[in-house]
Parts: sequence; C-alpha cells; structure tokens
Amino acid sequence: MQLPLAYLDAVAIEELPPELWAKVFDRVGWPPSLRGVVLTAAAVLGAFRTDEPTSGLLLALEAIHDLGTEGGRLAILGAMADRRVSPGWIEDGWGERELAVHLFLGQHDAAALNDVYARALVQVHEDGRQRTYNEFVASSAGPIKSLKERTERLRVHVLTYCKEHGLGTHAQVQSYEDDGVYVFQVVHSHHLQKPLAVPPDSDERTMIAFRPVHSDIVRYDAMTGRLRISARAATLVDFLRVAFGAALFDDASFFTNRPTCTLDPLHKGQRALDAHDRPGVGRVRLTECAWEFPNGDVHRLRSADCFAALEERGLAFENAEIIEAKLKISIAGPSTRPVTVTVRIPSRLKISGGQRHVEEVHKYLDAIGVRRLQSEQDHEVDLWGLAGGPQAFHRWQRVFGGRTDALVNAGVLRRVRRAAIQAEEHPGAGLAHEAIELEGGGFYGVSDVPEIPSRSLSETDVEALELQPEVYRTCLRADLALDGPAQPWAGGPLLDLGRLAVAEHAIRVFYAITPLPGDAAATLRSMAPGAHAVVLVPWGRRAGAVGVPME
Repeated sequence: MQLPLAYLDAVAIEELPPELWAKVFDRVGWPPSLRGVVLTAAAVLGAFRTDEPTSGLLLALEAIHDLGTEGGRLAILGAMADRRVSPGWIEDGWGERELAVHLFLGQHDAAALNDVYARALVQVHEDGRQRTYNEFVASSAGPIKSLKERTERLRVHVLTYCKEHGLGTHAQVQSYEDDGVYVFQVVHSHHLQKPLAVPPDSDERTMIAFRPVHSDIVRYDAMTGRLRISARAATLVDFLRVAFGAALFDDASFFTNRPTCTLDPLHKGQRALDAHDRPGVGRVRLTECAWEFPNGDVHRLRSADCFAALEERGLAFENAEIIEAKLKISIAGPSTRPVTVTVRIPSRLKISGGQRHVEEVHKYLDAIGVRRLQSEQDHEVDLWGLAGGPQAFHRWQRVFGGRTDALVNAGVLRRVRRAAIQAEEHPGAGLAHEAIELEGGGFYGVSDVPEIPSRSLSETDVEALELQPEVYRTCLRADLALDGPAQPWAGGPLLDLGRLAVAEHAIRVFYAITPLPGDAAATLRSMAPGAHAVVLVPWGRRAGAVGVPME
C-alpha cells in the first residue's frame, strides 16, 4: 500500500524531534529500513517513501496531520473541557505536532484521553481544515526523462517565483519514482511574518520576524497523465501547474486547466451515489451541496441527507449547476467514522477523516463519474447552455452567428449587467468572480475560489445579453410561418409556437429553450389537446433523454 500523499510532508516530519518519532515507532512498530540506523527526519521521510505502512502508523500519521495544527489544538482543548480532563498532562514546551503525538500515545493507556482523542478528531474532520488536492490533466501522458535534471530545473522555477513574489530565498525540491508514479516534495519559504510574541524564558513582548516554511506535495501519474497538487497556499496551485509543465516537459501549458471533476451525475439524485461496484464502500450520503444559477445566485443546503431533504420539500434545481458537494462515505475498516469528501468543480478535492482511504475514495469517484477525464464541455455551446441567464456576447454568437446583432436590435437578446462572471482561464469553475463596482469607476471581480485570484473587470466584462423568451417566441412563429392560437410564455422551458396542419393531422409545435423536466409529457398533453405535440430542441440534444417519451 502506498502512503497517502498528504503524509509525505517533509516539514511536518521535521517538526517532530527524533526521540518522539522513536516513541511513535515503539508503539506502532518500526519501519524495516529504520532498524539499526540513526534516526533523523530525512531517514523517517525515506522510510515513509519505501516501507509498507502498518495500520497503526497510518493512525499515528492521521493524528499528526489532522490534530497537529492550530485548529487541532483548539479541538483537543475543547474536547478536554467537555470531558472535564485536567490539562496537567500537557507540557508548556509542546508544539502543535508534539501535542497531537502525545495525545495519540496517551489515548492507548488512558480512557479519558481516548475520549478526548475521538472527539477532537470528529471536530477537525467536520471543520474540514484538511489539505485540499487540485488535479490537472496532461495534454499527453508519458514518463519523465532525466528526473534528477528536471527536478533541479523545477527547484530553479520555484526559487525564482519565491524571489519575485516576496516569498524569500529558500527552495528545495526532492523527487522519486515508484512504478510510473512520480512524487515531488517542494519545500519553500513563504511570506514574512512579524507577530508580537513572548519568547521562551521571557515575560516581555517583542516583535519576531520569520518566514514559515511550506511543504507542497505533487504527484504525477505517467500512466493517466494526472498531476495532483497538494499546496499549503492555494495561490500557488496555478503556478505549480505551469512550473511542472515547463520544468518536466518544456511546455508551460502541458497540464491544462480542463475540468477534472464534474458534479453533473448528482442531478440524478441518490441513485448516482449508489451506481458503483466498489467493494468495501458502504452507504454514501450527500450532506452539503451548493447550486449556482445562471444569474449568479448560489443556494446552499446542509442536511444529514440532502437528497432526502430535497424530495421531502419538493425542491428541484434543474436549471442550476452543482458547483460543490460534500459526501459522507462509509468505507470498511477499523474505524466506523465515514470519510468526508468535498468536491469543488473544476478540480478541487478535499478528503477529511480518511487519508488512508484516499485511493479508494478516488476509485469510487471514478466509478460514479465525478472524477474523470473529460472535454471542457459535454456539448457544444447551444441554447440550453445559455438561456438560463445573462451570457457574454461572444457566447451568443456561437449559437446565433451573424444573426446576433439583429436579435439584439429586435429585443430577443436584452443588454444587462452581470453580478458575477466566469473566470475564462479556469473553465468549469462556475461564476467565480463577483463583480463589485468601484467608486472611481470600473469593477473588481472578487473570487470566492482560493485557487482563482481576484482581478479587475472592464465594462465589457460585466456587460451581457439575456434571452427574452416571449420576444423569441414571436420571432420563431414568424420565421416558421406558424399562426393560429398559441399561449404566451409564462415561465418554464417550453415556447408555444402554434399549430401546423399536415394533411389531416393537427400538430402543435413547441420549442424547448432549456432541458425538459421529467413531468414535461403531462404538460405537453395539457397544452396541446386534440393535437400531436412536437418539441424542437437544439441540434444534438434529445428531448427523450430528459424524461419526455417520444412516440
């Protein structure tokens, strides 16, 4: 079994003294390569790369990484207060990693600390502060040639970036290859910090200047072409994507921004989560979800079972895009706690409470169609993808071509100002930039996605065109020379274009401007009494595929 990527954190390993690592190994078993050698941080990291991890070691590393943080310390202290456990076992000199290790060791022998340990883990897993992964896809999969030389080239890229962006002058990159999987440790300094602090053995406040050291872990699979980046600072994700392409394959665009995650399958409800054959995966629940509507509105739902809550309340967001989802996945193993997985399109994954199950989680997401290689769009841009809200002029041009200006003049497309826009360089991320008007003129696009920076927006960026369905219905009736009674548009996906007589048959023609809901057949029958209903849809789409029986 390969050690989960998050546990190969060189900085976290170095933050624990060798004598404390020795106590951990005395409890969970010594890695074979560490027997009889001088115990150092480098030796521990080397053992984690090469030796088969035991279940006990995986639990210890989970404690170090999940509880060995500021949030972990607060969770431990909160659990101690809840269980009325005295803090007498904690020494003043312990850092956050050391506190986590001592709690892990102590909970084996003290029932009170075992209660604290269990509650603290639940707290940090629900807080969701664990590392995130961002995945990218190579333009073509293949091995890395001259790994040592390429690793040094990557270090130069990282060092140059740090110097140019005020992150200091420290950069170290280590790499190794294991059966076609390349793992890189990117250790570098970060922004200068100057907190007011009280040094040890002093009671006076003073300013301490230092640069924290970050360890970013990157995994490249030569078989699939996937690049998985786990960065401490989300702002470095896009730089690392570009730098790895340039340093390893002489092509800065080698790893694309093409979406690697899609939440479209979740529109099918609970059956989407159950559509797999992965052994060991039990019940899966959707506990949080965010839907984004074409006008920029975002609706969030939190429930023990979101699909059940939606059904109970009769809610449906058929014209909205699911941009984020949190799943609780029960996986067979020594722990009964479910693994929490948060997916944020287009490429971010966060796994809490089960790093040892990370590969099984990936295989499950592959099986249900959430984590997959895909084109930027499942369909060419068409009316169904645009009619739900304001869109940029160039997107309407892809649908209407040379008729776009005429449709604007006719009022079919109305000029509006968008409240939120897409980040063009990050396709699939949704409406990531909220357009905030500045007092001095212009707009600033504030990003709610950490990996996507905020940026200035022009008037052209926020200008958009929005379809006016009733005006469009009138134009279509004229274009198709349809007359006779027809109902004005009153909302919904269907435009009533009127009747058409073919021999002795009466045909009622409709046009679907958005995907049809499952009950559309009943609606059509009520709108076309005594006539055959014909539904026109954009080229390449099928009305029958979305719930309308075709006769």
